[in-house]
Amino acid sequence: MNPPRLDGILSLCKGLFKLSNFFINCFDVTDAIDARNSRMKNFVGDIVYTSEGVGICPRCNASIPTIQVCAFRNKGSELFSLNYCPACDRCFLVDYATENTDMFAVFKAVYPQEIVKKSFDEVIESTFPNFVSLYNQAFTAEQYNLNDICGAGYRKALESLVKEYLVDNGICDNDEVAKLNLAASINKIDNEQIRTLAKSAKWIGNSETHYDNKNSDTDLQKMKSFIGAMAHFIADLLIYKQALAMQEE
Repeated sequence: MNPPRLDGILSLCKGLFKLSNFFINCFDVTDAIDARNSRMKNFVGDIVYTSEGVGICPRCNASIPTIQVCAFRNKGSELFSLNYCPACDRCFLVDYATENTDMFAVFKAVYPQEIVKKSFDEVIESTFPNFVSLYNQAFTAEQYNLNDICGAGYRKALESLVKEYLVDNGICDNDEVAKLNLAASINKIDNEQIRTLAKSAKWIGNSETHYDNKNSDTDLQKMKSFIGAMAHFIADLLIYKQALAMQEE
């Protein structure tokens, strides 16, 4: 389910699609705007905005020039540009914010957003499916710019990975691990590298769940990199165990 604001924007896109067909027929494709040129300037009234952020079509991921069908400003501080992609024959909407000035607008977002999933090693996805599901739920929230809740989701994914690791390695059973908090669970990890990464990710993740969250976006990205490194270490261990089991047969 999309956030209400996104649903409204998507409805606007659909409503403008018929209008876009008229404009598209009025323009020669050879006059297409080179959206890859981030310094190219456009004008709506007295507002100047750049084409930065629209170098790739969000519908088909084609990196080709797109045609700007029209641009308009709402009653607030946002400016919208309706663009047409000749590669997939579909339109998308680019959102700009004028922020503290009415003279220059900067790229804000593009709609609709094609949500992508984070892929993990096959052995991680098959052994820890709950972790993979939770991580991608948090990743989806981040792609929708739900920055106040995605960090808590990554922390929950971290806890799932830690506890599933303990159960999979016979360190704890399901009943025991269910009673442990995250800190106690991490202390039971038998691998120093994985334990260190988990502790650092937990430190950032705990702040993400607090009322007064002082983490920056850089901290969130570090947390994700720590969790990703944990997954790599665990995958290597699982693959090593598979190789060892083959030699023992």
